[in-house]
Amino acid sequence: MDIIRSGKNRRVRRLKKLRSRKGRESEGLFVLEGIRLIADTPSECLEEVYVSEAAESDSLRSLVAGLLREGIPVFWLSSSLFDELAETVHSQGVLAVARVPTVSGHSFWEDTHSIVVCDAIQDPGNLGTLFRTAAGAGYDGIVLTDGTVDPYNPKSVRASMGSLFRIRHCTVSAETIGLELKQRGFRIIIGDVHASKSVYEADMSGDLAVVLGNEGAGPRACLIQNASEVVSIPLAGGLESLNVTVAAGILLFERVRQIRQAEW
Repeated sequence: MDIIRSGKNRRVRRLKKLRSRKGRESEGLFVLEGIRLIADTPSECLEEVYVSEAAESDSLRSLVAGLLREGIPVFWLSSSLFDELAETVHSQGVLAVARVPTVSGHSFWEDTHSIVVCDAIQDPGNLGTLFRTAAGAGYDGIVLTDGTVDPYNPKSVRASMGSLFRIRHCTVSAETIGLELKQRGFRIIIGDVHASKSVYEADMSGDLAVVLGNEGAGPRACLIQNASEVVSIPLAGGLESLNVTVAAGILLFERVRQIRQAEW
């Protein structure tokens, strides 16, 4: 088993390049870490896998054996070099390079009836959690507006728990997506802490887009002006707001509740 020990190796140089958003966008690649996350990634999206020479577990051996059967290249790194490249504090000793999923404008809208719009979400952990929540609530797609953090940031990738591959997504300017949703006949529901109408009074039926605003500034005016309804979540105890991921869970699953209630 050959072990890569030099940081000047071309593969290692590429791994370092993928630490930056610019590098990820130029290569169309990003890095995944951890056994579960790599195992959940569609094999056709995996480019290559790197394992620390010091890593040893039954689950890791099983993962590597499966990857090799799929014809995915696996390389071993010295433990010091792997630790230099790993983003997590307690690494499981394996990381992978994956291709960024590509979605054309046509395929994004095909058979799409429910969308989450993430408007300038700044925290990568929040964004990854929003992907996971939207996928769990059965939404068809996610739109990231300009100013939103990179979904392939390592923290976003970990927080998404594989949902980057489960739900189609694209990046569009805030002004463009507001107009496009309206032209396509979507109801646009915007969560805003200042709204007087409760989310529980909103109509979440039909083709629907739920807009989640920036953690500090909230949704942009160009989106609000195209909204069908602007709603808030009733809060007790004098609280003014919730974390965007908690609010998203309430807003997104209200559609699920209404659909199931209508079916009873």
